[in-house]
Amino acid sequence: MGERAAERWHYTSPLIEANVPIKVRIEVDGPKIRYWSDGRLVFDYTDPASYRDGWFAFRTVASHFHIEDFTIWRPPVNV
Repeated sequence: MGERAAERWHYTSPLIEANVPIKVRIEVDGPKIRYWSDGRLVFDYTDPASYRDGWFAFRTVASHFHIEDFTIWRPPVNV
């Protein structure tokens, strides 16, 4: 299997600081993926070979995090 979009992103800003809360927003609409950190758009990517189903996870490396007020919603389908 080829390299996935999330594996190609190596950004240096915004960095997560200890004991400083951040607001994260992740939006997926078909193949389009957007990620915001504290209202700042960090990346906007359209995956030409996106998955149609599967699992979702948060990942951290050598750190800890706490999640509050987590919501998943699907906008209404326009007919």
